[in-house]
Amino acid sequence: MSAHGLPPLFERLATQEDDQAFDLEALCASVSRELSRLLNSRSPARGGCGILDYGILDWTALQARRDSDRRLLTREIRRAIQRFEPRLELADVVVEADPQQPQRLRVRLLGNLRQDPRRAPLLFDLTPTGGTLEVRHERLD
Repeated sequence: MSAHGLPPLFERLATQEDDQAFDLEALCASVSRELSRLLNSRSPARGGCGILDYGILDWTALQARRDSDRRLLTREIRRAIQRFEPRLELADVVVEADPQQPQRLRVRLLGNLRQDPRRAPLLFDLTPTGGTLEVRHERLD
């Protein structure tokens, strides 16, 4: 199995059985948890690939109605996922004002798991709750 298909190191260490297979739903859940960790971590805007660059900028002061803020958050999320979550092949990042609460941001990610031979699309819905992003996923196949 390639490095792109393996769960994160700490999940592998915490597993009871050494050779336990990681099925597709478990892999989706693992990617969802890693996205939650990644997107809820704050990083200075340096653009590097080191451990100090893990995360995204502090988005809590961004305005949902401001195009430049939405574009900035879109770039930050895409950059972080491309650098730190290689199991997800990202197709689209949508950052928009929530139709129910226009002052609040809504983030949706569409992509595929690199390990999935069928390339089934996944949707990750990120909901801001009290300064953090709650990540939920669903398969679209």
